[in-house]
Amino acid sequence: MPNKGRDKVVALVDIGATMPCRSAMSNRKLIYTREQPFGCRQLTEAIMQHYGLQYQQAGLAKKQGRLPDNYVTDVLEPFRQTVAQETSRFLRSSTLQTSIRTWTRSFLWAAARPYLAPTRSSSG
Repeated sequence: MPNKGRDKVVALVDIGATMPCRSAMSNRKLIYTREQPFGCRQLTEAIMQHYGLQYQQAGLAKKQGRLPDNYVTDVLEPFRQTVAQETSRFLRSSTLQTSIRTWTRSFLWAAARPYLAPTRSSSG
């Protein structure tokens, strides 16, 4: 990051297995943080419910990429949309509750990163 984060307002979004942490930093100091019970576990549970799998089977299928063709549209896209909505809410609420008016950068760090990235078509 330019100037090592000095004079910058940065949003850090860490989506873990069960509890994402969203933080706002200004001039390299933490000024706002929020945790909420939503993470990769919810994606695994959605797979489990949608395809009638046990939790371990759903997790393994997710990790190995062995899910039906409708997985992206029926399960993954709704999860991505929820992540985007929750992140947007965080940015709005942190703006309202702090002196932040504009963001310099936002970073997403996630165990869910492989599931949040755009999906490529296997047909090439």
